[in-house]
Amino acid sequence: MKLPIRIAAEQQVSDALNITKHELERIEAWANFETLKANWYGDEANSPSCQITLVSPEYFDKKFSAQLQTTSSDDPITGFQLDESQTVAFKFAELGSKQLIVISTTDEILTEQLAQTSNTSDKSHESETSQWIGSENAVKLQQVTRIWLLTMATHFGLDLID
Repeated sequence: MKLPIRIAAEQQVSDALNITKHELERIEAWANFETLKANWYGDEANSPSCQITLVSPEYFDKKFSAQLQTTSSDDPITGFQLDESQTVAFKFAELGSKQLIVISTTDEILTEQLAQTSNTSDKSHESETSQWIGSENAVKLQQVTRIWLLTMATHFGLDLID
């Protein structure tokens, strides 16, 4: 059975962040549980699914470098938008389709992403961390995942996760 929220990481990223496959599975389980609690799946035809992929900055730059320089619709990755920091590319399709989020990440980038969101007046992303998730970087990744799930909820008018 495939879960609606999937999280994957390049081996290079997992190694650099010292995040185990087990910790990624815990974050994935947490994300699916939180979205279930928020009743995201009440209407099966319009239930969201999401693939979150963690990649190295080098891979991200290679894949999205054209988009970083231009917004041409001839670009092969049309449909992806970049966040303000240009470290996350996301593609939100129709609600019943798979949503894609590609995050360029290192320990420093995770810390910066959390710092940027904690400096905003919107504190809806803040929650108690789940220490059972694992290492410090796994907890940071959980918080970044939460931020993007909240972004998705806001985009589609879904109930916010806790």
